[in-house]
Amino acid sequence: MEREMSIPEYRVRLPDIEIARLLGISITDYVNLSHRPLEAFTDTQGNVIEFYIHVSSNNDPRLLSKLNLDKSNFVRFKPEEVYSRYV
Repeated sequence: MEREMSIPEYRVRLPDIEIARLLGISITDYVNLSHRPLEAFTDTQGNVIEFYIHVSSNNDPRLLSKLNLDKSNFVRFKPEEVYSRYV
């Protein structure tokens, strides 16, 4: 008997091409990007406030300049931006 396994909301899996599109870079650049997984920031009730990806500062400066990084090397997304990538 198979059990249905749900993926927690805070661990979102999108295809690499969709994450590259979210970041505004090519799939080739994305494959070369050193980063943490896409994760969700939630409030105390479990509602998603935003999604984020942490990008290593050791990446090629040319690649980093293409990203909308904050001062802590995070790229942040509104929930609807990420949800719209699901088919």
